[in-house]
Amino acid sequence: MPVYGTSFIYDGISSDRYQLLLAGIGDETDDEVDMGLNVEPLVSESPLPFKLDYGIQYSNPLSFRITVTHKDGSYFSYFQIREIAAWLTGRQHPCWLQILHPEYDDVYYCCRATEIYKRKQYGKVIGLSILFTCNSSFGFSDEIIKSFQIDKPDYTFILYNDSDEETPIRPLITARMDPAFPTLKIENLTTNDTFQLDHILSGDTITINNQNQFILINDRYKNLGSDFNLGWIHLKRGINEIRVNGNSTLEFRYRYLLKGGDL
Repeated sequence: MPVYGTSFIYDGISSDRYQLLLAGIGDETDDEVDMGLNVEPLVSESPLPFKLDYGIQYSNPLSFRITVTHKDGSYFSYFQIREIAAWLTGRQHPCWLQILHPEYDDVYYCCRATEIYKRKQYGKVIGLSILFTCNSSFGFSDEIIKSFQIDKPDYTFILYNDSDEETPIRPLITARMDPAFPTLKIENLTTNDTFQLDHILSGDTITINNQNQFILINDRYKNLGSDFNLGWIHLKRGINEIRVNGNSTLEFRYRYLLKGGDL
């Protein structure tokens, strides 16, 4: 797919800051490209007629190479290369990459730059070839943010998970509690998940990280003691009916899983 002249954003910084444009994605000479979606069944060694099947895992994360040049076609200086390399390879954790192209605008990749090569012309650097390696086999949607003002008992609403994969997604939930409501209870009636936290102080802000399974209260870690039922919320693919008790301002954040494969 031609992408010449487009830009990209990595870790919230646009390639326009460095006057870069995309000259290409991947190797156009390749007839086949690994989409990162090769499936390995998880089965037991069993003497039974059929092995016990525990599901699947994806064998390879996504990886792809992009080539960038200066917008005006000029050569790269030593200091420009150093600045770009610091931006792309100086991160200690995977960051979000977005390709600003009509075909890719709604797809984000969680990845890090793992290789940078110079493209030379007449002994001078005319472009950079960058390999991005993701920490997932999937692309992701833009972040979905849903906010609710919980002002009555058994407040119920619907959240929809439009992922391309049956694997459930685990939202980040923030609740700013109203006075005189010491208990927050969140139920996913579709999956039978229940989260309940008691003895909340007036005005506390609760952050529930369902993915990594920890709770913050006013940005400080909460010891998971007897006032928490050890239940976490996940969203199955499709419709999820959520019921909440505990007056608060509630916010859900999550991303859909997208099987766009390699760029």
